[in-house]
Amino acid sequence: MLYFSPRGGPSLVNDKMMITLMELAFRTARNGLFCTAELAHARPTWESWIVVAAKRRAVFTMYLFSSVYNTDRLLPNFVADEMRGVYAPGNKALWEAEDRETWSKEYDRFMLRWEDGMLEISELWRSAETGSAERRERIERWVQSADEFGMTIFGTHNWRTASNSTAYLLPHISSTSKILDIGCGPGSISVDFASRAPQGNVTGIEYVPDPLDQARELASSKGLTNIEFRVGDIHSLDFPDNTFDIVHVHQVLQHIADPVKALQEMRRVVKPGGIVAARESSVMTWYPENKGIGAWLDITTRMAKAKGGNPHPGRLIHVWAEQAGFEQSRIQKSTGSWCFSTPEERQYWGGSMGARARSSGFAKTALEEGFATKEELESISDGWKEFVDAEQGWFGLLHGEILCRK
Repeated sequence: MLYFSPRGGPSLVNDKMMITLMELAFRTARNGLFCTAELAHARPTWESWIVVAAKRRAVFTMYLFSSVYNTDRLLPNFVADEMRGVYAPGNKALWEAEDRETWSKEYDRFMLRWEDGMLEISELWRSAETGSAERRERIERWVQSADEFGMTIFGTHNWRTASNSTAYLLPHISSTSKILDIGCGPGSISVDFASRAPQGNVTGIEYVPDPLDQARELASSKGLTNIEFRVGDIHSLDFPDNTFDIVHVHQVLQHIADPVKALQEMRRVVKPGGIVAARESSVMTWYPENKGIGAWLDITTRMAKAKGGNPHPGRLIHVWAEQAGFEQSRIQKSTGSWCFSTPEERQYWGGSMGARARSSGFAKTALEEGFATKEELESISDGWKEFVDAEQGWFGLLHGEILCRK
């Protein structure tokens, strides 16, 4: 219904429907997404595996549609924490097995490949471990046997575009700009950059090679010849000094271990007078006062820090840039924001947050790792319901943006 809503006409999907679908997905995620044998690293029955694997795919599909809807409405997307602990889609040979005997043999081979534990869906998203040798090896091992559905999951963040993610940078792109897009994924932003710089060129880099084939196909489908994609590490960029007019990164610095080192590398490869651009989430605020929402923010922040990240660093990125060698007078700071204030917006935002506090990867991790008690999570859920029902309620989310001149 989302895809076939008439252009310019009434949408067949609304916020309330999306909330209902997400709550169904989160409730499903609470039960029935694992076989007992899987958790013991043993072979389940063929029938039980089919049931739980199909359920996992249904939840992943719900995530995909939620991602599409959120991006279309210029709303934030939720990634790793929502699926943390759930296994990534099973390999192609398991789904293509035509009988029980074939499936059993393939599953035994599958277990031998994953003696260190099956890949979780959250490992595909950026985190403090992104780019490490161990994470890269696990992802590449999974991709070798992933089916088309798995690769679709891997490429979900291709809904980002230059228009909805880099408005602060677009006025500085000329027809001849030479641009480096770090963390390009499947290339949606990179390709938009290339179309805006027809006499220039764009290089997109990603920490693993797998999404780059999709990026190349996207560029080819648009007839672009001024763009290339390659594997690269933001902490050690494989380019000479003073190579690019613009070096861009979007919502990546918060997930890496050393953002200052990354900005130093970005500064090194940009030309004198060129621009290093970064955008990261920052501050949240709301009305009326709500202890449940306050507890939610505290817990999510502590969880992110415990995983080695730098949660909501938008207010710090200009400081990191100065530590990386940029003069403060040559750092242009701006913000982007979301605001949820209408009844529909409050229902969307507060309803989804409340559902996550009741049953989601976030709730599971918070309980298992001691960040919150069941009673605290229930209080958080109640707090979000109060926000939804508050006629004067609103919630704001601020993003920090910087343009740094070398």
